[in-house]
Amino acid sequence: MNRKTTAILIVAVIIACIVLAYGLNYITTYRTSSSQNEQPENGKIGKTPDNPIPFGESVILAPNTPDGADQEITVLEAKIEGLKVSVTIQIKAIGSPGKTTKYYPMYCKIVGSKGKIYDYFMNVGGEILSGHQVIEEIHFYVDEDDSNFVLMYKTSYYEPNYFFALE
Repeated sequence: MNRKTTAILIVAVIIACIVLAYGLNYITTYRTSSSQNEQPENGKIGKTPDNPIPFGESVILAPNTPDGADQEITVLEAKIEGLKVSVTIQIKAIGSPGKTTKYYPMYCKIVGSKGKIYDYFMNVGGEILSGHQVIEEIHFYVDEDDSNFVLMYKTSYYEPNYFFALE
């Protein structure tokens, strides 16, 4: 084996070790952080259904497009009437004049104590300019034996869910 081949082999082994070590660390971290018994960390508010953003608090979320406006989301009201849950949210577009933000019901869901995720059944959605706001009422049908609902909201398909308390 010549020196060039040996050097390439050594670099390949080092890269393989780094990838393997990172992969094992990732798997261990994922398993640890998704443990059912783990309490939510401070600063992770709104990232899990167990630690939702408190009812009525406004939160500014990242833009749903690189040049889009940020969204300030507030849950204004939640009503449970039999098997129907209605959630009223306020969406404000925040950013430079002329920028817009889109909002869609497909990104709004609720989850209850059973862990079942419910989709909306009435269509809302649209686009708003920075400096403006909309108030939308989103409706869900839920199981009779489910309770303690939390709103799941995200600004786009690729963004993570944010969880909002409904009471």
